[in-house]
Amino acid sequence: MVYTRGHVGEYGHKAGNAMRWRPTALQSLLLILASCVAGTIGYDEYLMWCGARDGLTDARADINSCTLRLKWGGHAKPWRPNVIRLFKDRYDVDVQYVYGCNSSWYQLKYAGAYNTEISRHITAVLGSFPVEQLEEEARNESRK
Repeated sequence: MVYTRGHVGEYGHKAGNAMRWRPTALQSLLLILASCVAGTIGYDEYLMWCGARDGLTDARADINSCTLRLKWGGHAKPWRPNVIRLFKDRYDVDVQYVYGCNSSWYQLKYAGAYNTEISRHITAVLGSFPVEQLEEEARNESRK
């Protein structure tokens, strides 16, 4: 840190022996980097918020139009066709795989909010919606 003595104060009078902090070049660089990182984190938070908002809006629109689907993603599993078939046969729900392995925060939050709202609606109408059980059943069918 570098301190300077005797600078002119805010109101035009000399501050005397008051010490004022002036950042060094390294400290200035660190301040700039910290603000960039904070801005990036803030942007990611904004994208997650937008994804959740858009997923909820789309789910409500699909519920109003009587189109029920779940939106999933991730690494393609060998039982994917079984999952799609079981959900369609038992609950008349389409399963869409909307993103792959390298998903963004927006995609994850979008699919999460969308699926939560759709599952809540199906549970309210049917009384239960065993997503995990159907996935496990699809896994077991693919192993046969």
